[in-house]
Amino acid sequence: MALQGCSQKEANFASSVSSVSVLAQENALRADVELVFRKSCAFRIEYWPTEKGRSLAKSTRMMSAAAGSTSCHLNFLEERTQYTLQVILDNGAESKCLDFSTTSLPVDIPRYEVEYVDPDWVLPEGYLLQWDAASPGYLTICDLEGKIIWYQAFGEGIRTAYFDSKSGQFAVLCGFADGEDSEDFYRLASDVYVCDINRDILFHRKPSESFVPYPHHEFSILENGDYLILSNVVKPFPVGESASMTDIWGDGFYVCDKNGNIRLSWDCFSELNPSEVDYVDAAKFANDYVHANSVVMDENGDYYITFNRINELWKISGQSLKVLYRVGIHGNTTLDEESSGYGWPNGGLHAATVISADRILCYDNGKNLGYSRAILFNINPEDLSVSYEFVVNLPKEYSSINRSNVQMVSEDLLLFGSTVSAKAVFENMEGKVLYLLSRSGISYRTYWIPKEDLPD
Repeated sequence: MALQGCSQKEANFASSVSSVSVLAQENALRADVELVFRKSCAFRIEYWPTEKGRSLAKSTRMMSAAAGSTSCHLNFLEERTQYTLQVILDNGAESKCLDFSTTSLPVDIPRYEVEYVDPDWVLPEGYLLQWDAASPGYLTICDLEGKIIWYQAFGEGIRTAYFDSKSGQFAVLCGFADGEDSEDFYRLASDVYVCDINRDILFHRKPSESFVPYPHHEFSILENGDYLILSNVVKPFPVGESASMTDIWGDGFYVCDKNGNIRLSWDCFSELNPSEVDYVDAAKFANDYVHANSVVMDENGDYYITFNRINELWKISGQSLKVLYRVGIHGNTTLDEESSGYGWPNGGLHAATVISADRILCYDNGKNLGYSRAILFNINPEDLSVSYEFVVNLPKEYSSINRSNVQMVSEDLLLFGSTVSAKAVFENMEGKVLYLLSRSGISYRTYWIPKEDLPD
């Protein structure tokens, strides 16, 4: 749409901008606005639901543009709604108002439904990040009413995702590794992406020996902007009665920069020798030896990794890359008397979250208990004693025997993402269920995004 001024402000606008148009939409909750500038200037866009009026207008930040074509994205729109927008230049010049309409959400997008809210509970301000493991792999953000406010399709099933509030970026593992589609290798992803809220791709790599060979389960963005990726590491060992050389699919992690250059790597074989360890049958589990499922870094640059098969939490020095301690049945730590009544997790350990150094929150699947629980481990690195700061149970009907995660939303509030039961559950520290959200499809985890952390 070419804009020809009829008022002085519009005439001034036309001297700087030759056209403004809304492009054909691929996303029902986003509009892409294209502007063609005659000269360099700064601009912002105000936009509002036409029916509700300009009193509800939102505005983009002021942006700089050079002569030529530039685009701007309007996010968090309502589906099936007519909008009006106006472009405003830094000199006060204004475009004519332009109307556009959004489309309907895709029919195959995940659906969310609130099942229960405690009548005495005040909902926190924020959103839930979840995704879809089936193609076309929708990454979604919904509010606590179950309404999707943002989404993006990736064209293939999403394995795991992470939102970094500092950069406003998403780290995403998706797809299935070519030739590794059997049940033993179902965990392996085919694509590693970093994108922003507009779905602009900032980083994309395929797994490779020169990058990360077998990414799975965990991909996040570190404080300094580097990427932390969990990966299988394959090495041959003599195992079994014949002691024949067998490729053992162990686990490790990689840290790379924004260009994909590997800064460091670590693998479990520095601590576990499959030929010697007697509590894991290396021949039987050669294709998935210890099954790591999360890795995180603390404020000191040290790493924590959880293993499902052996139900352990390890700390690895960020300097020497040596294992500093192992929390679990076969580890080198001891439970204090008060915590020993809860026992070590022995039915699946997942999703380490750093509260602070040596204070690590984990999701215990509890396959041998019949219910899942959240455990906050407090480890004394001097004497290797372990205490549980808290253990909060999840009711059996909302529990998950695999996958899943838990977060501390505040000092007195936990969010459980339960994959098997397809639920997001808020509980207080006494284990009282305050909120239930059900979902369609499979999401490996559920993450809380505070309202203030979501970019405009």
